[in-house]
Amino acid sequence: MNKADEMPGADAIAQIADWLAEAGLDSIEIVSPDGDRLRIGVGGGSAQGDIATQSPAKAEETQDTVLVESPYFGRFAPIDWPHGAPVAKGALLGMLELDMISLPILAPCDGHVAETLAKPSSLVGYGESVFRLVPKH
Repeated sequence: MNKADEMPGADAIAQIADWLAEAGLDSIEIVSPDGDRLRIGVGGGSAQGDIATQSPAKAEETQDTVLVESPYFGRFAPIDWPHGAPVAKGALLGMLELDMISLPILAPCDGHVAETLAKPSSLVGYGESVFRLVPKH
């Protein structure tokens, strides 16, 4: 059996994160027969929705900006967009890295990046605001 078959895939990890949040738990650690460890944790708040691997990140609109929320948890790796650079809906804003898994953070709308809210290489939780966009009107 290869290692890919021993540990849960991205969809299973997302489901486990949902269950953790629903149960009010912070984290769980899964250990494979080979001793590989996978720690799944959820940041405060609920784990509603699915992992965003091909669709734009969840966003919360404020008065004139859109907060782009992390679709998952992991180490934050933003793309270095120049301040005010235009981005299209679905543009890659950054990545979440968890061990050997990398998941995209995509722009939920056309606009421009007003602010990067999370620090590069920091651990971010599910639903944590990581970018502030000004939507194109």
